[in-house]
Amino acid sequence: MRESFSQFLLYSNSIWEEYYLMFPLIQESSIDKTRYNEYLRDIGDIKLKRYNAYARVQSLAIAFRDEEGRTDVEDSVRAYAVEVNGVSAKIDVWLRDLYCFPNQCFSAEGLGTDIDFNSYNTFLKVAQSMQTLKARAEEVSTLMVSRLEKGGANR
Repeated sequence: MRESFSQFLLYSNSIWEEYYLMFPLIQESSIDKTRYNEYLRDIGDIKLKRYNAYARVQSLAIAFRDEEGRTDVEDSVRAYAVEVNGVSAKIDVWLRDLYCFPNQCFSAEGLGTDIDFNSYNTFLKVAQSMQTLKARAEEVSTLMVSRLEKGGANR
């Protein structure tokens, strides 16, 4: 249980690493292909670490199951992961729009560039999502700690 909690903290911090990568670019109106690819690589590395941390959290969270096999912690971690992936997707779109806005990119999915894209204003929307996500991480952490305190401290 303690190790699962520790891994959850690492997992929940990884989205902040991805978010803070945005900071050097928030005042930019566009970026070139080289810089875009660098950021894609950096974000990809962060996501891979996050996916690995999530897998560890999932495998260790089994320790939180009660005698009846209930998995409130597992369910909370899973729901949190969906929210993390949603914010991560917003960061992906922000970066794509930062590169594509002046270059008029079109994707195979038919997603063109946001014609009203503004790097800073879009960043502020992601920042709001990060605050919501922070509150959710605190809720999951509190649940894990309360379960640890209910007698699972040795697990």
